Amino acid sequence: MSNPQTPATHPTFALHTTSATPSSTPAPPAPPPLPSPSSFDTLPPLHTLLTRLLTTTAQPADPNPTHTVDPEAANQLDIQGLPSEATKLKLKLQRARMAVMALPDVGRGIEEQEEEIAELEERVRGLKTALEGLGKGGNIKAEESGNVEAGDTKMGG
Repeated sequence: MSNPQTPATHPTFALHTTSATPSSTPAPPAPPPLPSPSSFDTLPPLHTLLTRLLTTTAQPADPNPTHTVDPEAANQLDIQGLPSEATKLKLKLQRARMAVMALPDVGRGIEEQEEEIAELEERVRGLKTALEGLGKGGNIKAEESGNVEAGDTKMGG
């Protein structure tokens, strides 16, 4: 019968353990904060920009202008104002792109991620094996102590 490998002798653990005590091991670094969801929300501003542009082109100029200001007319966008308004949207898209690129591991390829997944799955299998070995060892000791106690009571009686 082979002895189950303890975490200290298991090959998976041998690569990842250190001689430091648990109290002196540093905590894993906290992940950087994620950008707010509004930084990626570009459809409403794009919709507003297109609506303002379409409203202007759909309504012909009034031959008899009045002096009252229509609230929708203030929101209309001339074709000459389109580049400056579109620049605002472009800047928002650039900021969103930069926020994504600042996230960790964005540049990793699929192969790298699959390799890491395989390594982690192997490590999990090793941990499960070690836990099963510890559990079996605990059951054997409990059975032995139960037999000894039972034997003592039989002898004494």
